[in-house]
Amino acid sequence: MLRLKGFSILFIILFVYSCNIGLVFKDSPKVENGILNLTFWDFEKKGAINLEGNWEIYWKKLIRPNTINSFATENPSEYFEFPSSWRGRLLDNEIATKNGYATFRVKILLPDQNNKKRKKLALRMKEQATAYELYVDNELLAQKGKVGSSAKESIPGYGTITVFFETEKETLEIVLLVSNYHHRNGGIWSVPILGIHEHIQQLKYERNSIEFLLGGSILIMTLYHFMLFLFRKNDFTSFYFALFCLITLMRIISTGEIMLVQLIPNIHYEIITKFEYFSFFILAPLFFKFFQELFPNQVSARLVKINLVIGGILGMIVCFSNLRIYNYFVDFNYLMIILTMIIVYYYQIINIIKRVEDSVTIFLCTNVLIIFILNDILYNLKFIITGEFMQIGVFIFLFAQSVILSRRFSLAFRDIEKLSNNLSIINNAYSNFVPKEFLKILNKESIIDVSLGNLVQKDVTILFSGIRGFTSIAEKVDSVEIFSILNKYYMGVTAIIQRNKGFIDKFIGDEIVVLFPESAKDALIAAGEINQYLQEFNQSQTMLKKLNFKIGIGIHSGSVTLGTLGGKERMDTTVIGNAVGIAKKIETLTKSYSVPIIISSETYSLLVDDLKINSREIEHLRVGGNDGFITIYEYFGSDDPITIEKKKSVASEYFRALTLYRGGFIKKAKDLFSLCQSLLPNDPIYSMHMNRCNDSLLGNEGSDLSNPLGKL
Repeated sequence: MLRLKGFSILFIILFVYSCNIGLVFKDSPKVENGILNLTFWDFEKKGAINLEGNWEIYWKKLIRPNTINSFATENPSEYFEFPSSWRGRLLDNEIATKNGYATFRVKILLPDQNNKKRKKLALRMKEQATAYELYVDNELLAQKGKVGSSAKESIPGYGTITVFFETEKETLEIVLLVSNYHHRNGGIWSVPILGIHEHIQQLKYERNSIEFLLGGSILIMTLYHFMLFLFRKNDFTSFYFALFCLITLMRIISTGEIMLVQLIPNIHYEIITKFEYFSFFILAPLFFKFFQELFPNQVSARLVKINLVIGGILGMIVCFSNLRIYNYFVDFNYLMIILTMIIVYYYQIINIIKRVEDSVTIFLCTNVLIIFILNDILYNLKFIITGEFMQIGVFIFLFAQSVILSRRFSLAFRDIEKLSNNLSIINNAYSNFVPKEFLKILNKESIIDVSLGNLVQKDVTILFSGIRGFTSIAEKVDSVEIFSILNKYYMGVTAIIQRNKGFIDKFIGDEIVVLFPESAKDALIAAGEINQYLQEFNQSQTMLKKLNFKIGIGIHSGSVTLGTLGGKERMDTTVIGNAVGIAKKIETLTKSYSVPIIISSETYSLLVDDLKINSREIEHLRVGGNDGFITIYEYFGSDDPITIEKKKSVASEYFRALTLYRGGFIKKAKDLFSLCQSLLPNDPIYSMHMNRCNDSLLGNEGSDLSNPLGKL
């Protein structure tokens, strides 16, 4: 749809431009022997007319028709085919060079008008790279540059001129004084156009409008593709296309209607010619380079570089010399353009044979451009008289290329979206192996940002959970069923952990290592919910006549180091620190003390009172490798409500019993432990302390029951 709309607009532009050309009647009469017979011509119906044909030429004479009978005593050197260059022509028995001056004259017989109504006519002179004066009926109506009989006196002018005048006469005399000492060709090579006011005004207005439209459109394309390059600096296709558009814009504003003169009326002619010739020399190399960027694997980089070097040298000559010098390289550049087009044609045919993407479209667009370029070459060499339309061909080419690049960028963006979605899916899949929370702690956006050796120290709460007697269970059940049961169990556990702002660092068979980076409270609540979930899980397993589990959970808070370990081919994230080992050892104590959840004093100190009242001290233990002790607590907040209330009701007696026992008052401590046990006869902690009191009273302090695991 975008292509159809774009080409529709382009068709409208070309249609309007063709209408402009049609304002000049193609089969109009020509000047013969200095006279143009228009007595039968109807300007209003048939349009304007090109003043081409055999004009009178007065070689090496500047005859200004502002005096009576200026041409009475002068005879023309000959009748000169107008418009064309006088270089190489035999004039007054000498071969004319580019340098020289002359007067051209034509007499026009106008249509008869019985009512003698004043004729409102207009004359349009296109750009000439020379100096001239335009006289109509002895009156100077226009001038470009300064006409002179020597290089010092002559100053070339540049730009189009449209003059409007009225006459009642039946004949019209037009005189052109021309001098040239700068351009490689001398004379007038753009045909003047004569018509009525309305047609010439319309011709001027519409051609100006078209060129401003073309210039504005190409300026927008230039800025747009420069911006694309700024945002995608690794893709030089947009950069060279933007440069090509910019150089094309330079040519458009310096040829045709010469917008530079309209925008800056007093601009020096040398600046205009530098714009024109620089763009003329650089366009083909830039086009070749852009073509290589479109098809980098098919085009020879060496040929492109040679072409760019030659174009660069010619461009430097334009910048650092004057029109007298660089206009002599035009014919050489024509050869370079033709050679470049042949090479491009070759590569395009190869691309079409190989079915390279966009090769057919670019081939068709290039053909259009080449047709217009050949037209300009033949026009400037005076083989045809059509006009310079290369900017139109370039615009068609640029517009089509812009559509192609836009499509490529759209496809690239679509591919990027697909890759981004795939990467997101992959990243989410990796998050099943490397938790997002772990990446967040490492200050990494995604798994692709993680490298070997990344680490950070942080205070966290570690939760170790293991299934008791898992080895004996695994020996009795098929491994496939074990995996099925474990996955079912861990799905519920994982949801609880995530809900309480924790993340699983590792699955180690029947054990999991969980980190809670924000709060010890999160870990304790998660532990209680896991214990309750286990009861529901076991009930469902019993109904299915499958295995039941028992678990132990150990929780400890402290400083750890989180980072990556491994090698180039295989690495993993892990957590290392003394706190991790303590959490693991606390988890093993749950089996010895026959309670599901044990926490350390470091974790206990971080809890709010509402959670502390659901915890009870078990005992002091010596920490392995250190001289200090650690106090461990049972968290019973996930027990049934009756058990919780009973433990709370004897909490003060239990605490006094521990204090008395540690103070050596064994008999009193035993009585209080007995009171607690009477309320909860099957409580393993009360039973343990009763056994210790009995052993102490019997003198068996060395019994293993006094410290089931010895040092942590």
